[in-house]
Amino acid sequence: MGDDRKTDSLKTNFDSLTDAQKSNIKAVAMDMWRPYIQATSTALGENKIVIDRFHVMKHMNKAVDDVRKHEAKELHAKDDNTLKRTKYLWLYAKENIPEHRTADFEIFKAKMLKVSKAWAMKEMLRDLWNSINLKSAIRYWMKWFESAMDSGLKPLKKAADTIADHIDYILMYFRHRITNGTSEGLKSKIQKIKAMACGFRNRENFKIAIY
Repeated sequence: MGDDRKTDSLKTNFDSLTDAQKSNIKAVAMDMWRPYIQATSTALGENKIVIDRFHVMKHMNKAVDDVRKHEAKELHAKDDNTLKRTKYLWLYAKENIPEHRTADFEIFKAKMLKVSKAWAMKEMLRDLWNSINLKSAIRYWMKWFESAMDSGLKPLKKAADTIADHIDYILMYFRHRITNGTSEGLKSKIQKIKAMACGFRNRENFKIAIY
């Protein structure tokens, strides 16, 4: 447990391991935080880094929401409140859309809204991880990226650029097939500890509570 999120924070952890222990680490799943990528790359090599899909899709959800907010303002200026109170609807995966909102969602999609296009692109990207192997994943990514850059939607293009900067680590999933699922579960428990205590003024006490 480090006090911050700098490169040295994770480097200290790797430095505490023997060469044999480090060689036994097959892969590390993480987000796109550059300092941690640097520390892991130096200690283990770049081919053991897998950027988790959850964090990739987090960027996509933000892009979809940015498109929605901008379009909602444009429509509101025309006295059109079509997108009012629809924020969370566009953040759902297609299989998770509440049954009572399904009909509304189909109507929204039929209106050919910009946010509908962004949502469709987000859902298409999710299929990247369903590729049967690395070769097919690369082909899928290239087609998706081209479509995203041709979309005319600035938030979507920005997200696509960010993902492209990390695509080698993202595609490393097809070598190691690991995710951040377990650590995200631990993170939620840590947040619960913090919430129950209404925060900690002393960092060491927070660490003890977590342990």
